[in-house]
This record gives sequence, C-alpha cells and structure tokens, in this order.
Amino acid sequence: MGHRGTGQVTKEGANVVGLKALETVYRGYRFRSRTEARWARFMDAAGVEWTYESEGYDLDGVRYLPDFYLPKLGCWLEVKGARPEWRSRDLEKARRLAAASSKPVFVVSGELGPDYVIDAFGAGHSRSWRWVVCIRCKLVGITGDANAAKLPCQCFYPDEVYQSDDWEAIRTALLTARQERFGT
Repeated sequence: MGHRGTGQVTKEGANVVGLKALETVYRGYRFRSRTEARWARFMDAAGVEWTYESEGYDLDGVRYLPDFYLPKLGCWLEVKGARPEWRSRDLEKARRLAAASSKPVFVVSGELGPDYVIDAFGAGHSRSWRWVVCIRCKLVGITGDANAAKLPCQCFYPDEVYQSDDWEAIRTALLTARQERFGT
C-alpha cells in the first residue's frame, strides 16, 4: 500500500516530496484535498448525511480535527489518499477519538472504486469493512463483513446476518463521485 511521509500522494499511492493536495470547493465547503471532496460527493450520491470538520478535539494533548461526522450513522469518517501505516500518528488519532467519544472512527483510504480500504476503530472486529445498503430502509452505512444487519437503522434483529446485495447503489455513488469535475 502507500507509504507514510509528507501526506503528498501520487495516483499509485507513493509519496512524492513537493506535491501538494489540491484544495477543492464542493457544496460551499473548501476541502483540503480532491479526495476528501470526492468522498463527500460519494456520500451525497449515496444519501449519507455528513458534516465536514465541524469540531476539533484535544485528545490528551493531541489535537485532532476529524474530516467528517456522519450523524445518522453515529460515526466519524477520516479520508486518506494512501493507507496510513498501522502505527502512524494519523491512525493513533483515530484510535484516541474512538475511545474518547465512544463512537466508531472509520479511516477510508485509496481511490474511489473497488480498491478502497476502510480501517475501523471502536467498531468491533471484522476482516473487512465496506459501504453497504439496508434492503429494508435503504440506509447506506459502513459495516464489517458486509453485514447490513449491523447498520444503525435496526431493521434486523441483533443476531441476524444480512449480506447486503445492493452493490449497484454503492457502485453508482462511487462512479458519480469519480466523474465529478468540481467546477473545472
């Protein structure tokens, strides 16, 4: 995966000194990178309510301004162009926020498409985290092992397992976000 360093990332995920993320305006927000703006566009296309950098926190001397809060899902979403190393400062902040807020923090990294990766903190254990859709109420959220029964909509009993098969909604939202030109 990607390498840690300056946070400046090429399409292949390798850091390059001297490259700077392109600030992007979308829906009146000035995002720090095109990648953040694309994930915001994805969430809009998928019907996920979000706020951007709404509150900063001091986590025992470590300052942190999370990228997104998803109120209907009750979780935080942090966006990275390349996957941070497991012991990185970025992931340590996500761990601390999950512990302090008692809300899950999801760190999504990589290009919008089939190869994005989500790391989770404070959300339980899973082999893989994915965006899924509830078949009953159509809520879009993040769950482990694609078990849409674990979405906060509570359309299923706690012990049920429902493997989301509405991948078309997710694919369409990803495609919409990738094709967004942001006024250029």
